[in-house]
Amino acid sequence: MVKSVCIYRNNEYIFIALEEYLKQYHSQIPNGWVDLKKWIDRVFEKNADYGNLSNEIQVEHFDIKAIKEAYLNLRTMNYNLDDDILKFMAFLFGTSYFIKIGNPAIDLWLNATDLNHPLKNGDKGDFSCMDAIEFRYGQNAIRKKLLSTLRWISSQGGS
Repeated sequence: MVKSVCIYRNNEYIFIALEEYLKQYHSQIPNGWVDLKKWIDRVFEKNADYGNLSNEIQVEHFDIKAIKEAYLNLRTMNYNLDDDILKFMAFLFGTSYFIKIGNPAIDLWLNATDLNHPLKNGDKGDFSCMDAIEFRYGQNAIRKKLLSTLRWISSQGGS
């Protein structure tokens, strides 16, 4: 488990405790998450217009059946994640995201410091979703990390 995070402060790189970092930089829900959550909630509505939803978020394709199955599976996995995070992760399973990043196992992905490159060795000065989950504001840090996945499923692709 990561106990500190490397940040740039006062013209130098320093390590601060992960809990302090989360409190300083992730005490608020990240910009863009509230609108994304509203969109994701619409995906899970009974009579959702999936064609319109796909156009709104500019995703090439998503499979609603795969999303709903992934959501049911994720809910049984005891990750202690907020429901909006589980729904977004399930949404990623219904897109080509995981194929594009090498099909990592969910545990490997959640323990990676870079969600979009989970098969590479992580930066020792960063933290994973599983590191953050144990702390207050950790869920907000996870939300911020998840926002970085959007470019991988957009019509422009990943990096």
